[in-house]
Amino acid sequence: YYDAPHTDTQAILIQSVNNCHAIFRGTETFNLRDTLTDSLFWTTEWQGGGRVHRGFQRAIDDLLQATSISADLRKCQNLTMAGHSLGAALATLAADIIPGVQKIYSFGAPRVGDENFVKNHNVETIRYVHSTDIVSFIPIRSMGYKHSTAITPLTSQHKYPPGISWNLIKKKIFLPIIDHAMVFYCLAFNDRVQN
Repeated sequence: YYDAPHTDTQAILIQSVNNCHAIFRGTETFNLRDTLTDSLFWTTEWQGGGRVHRGFQRAIDDLLQATSISADLRKCQNLTMAGHSLGAALATLAADIIPGVQKIYSFGAPRVGDENFVKNHNVETIRYVHSTDIVSFIPIRSMGYKHSTAITPLTSQHKYPPGISWNLIKKKIFLPIIDHAMVFYCLAFNDRVQN
């Protein structure tokens, strides 16, 4: 378990005989340091090329410099990374600079960097997006942000009766926010695996 003191960024490394899995924690609700990380959305130069989200860059730098995770990851073979939300963004950045990452499993990832970052980012990524998850649409493209790969959609876990106007309001306003909840990603992913 790794915990960066300044940005409150965490990750865990799970090791087996032949594999390593680094999992980065996403945004905690009501955590002010996470909110600050998410809100620092202007871009900054990235050591792997291109420009990336300043808050995500600051968080991954804190984690890699203030803990032993960087050294521990470099010892791994068959390394995969994963995360939800902020955690997915951190996994994307870490995989860009830690050698030997085989694959990233991204759940509800925001956009991380610009077109040059995307061109230089060459780690295979499976980017899961649950239904209308709003986080997968931010930061917006007009600010120069792009996703590094296409989505693998996860079907909605919400069932509403038709014809009630309140349901329309819920679908258009609240669902994009609710769809980002990790619990719905777990349900949708389980449904995908079962079928």
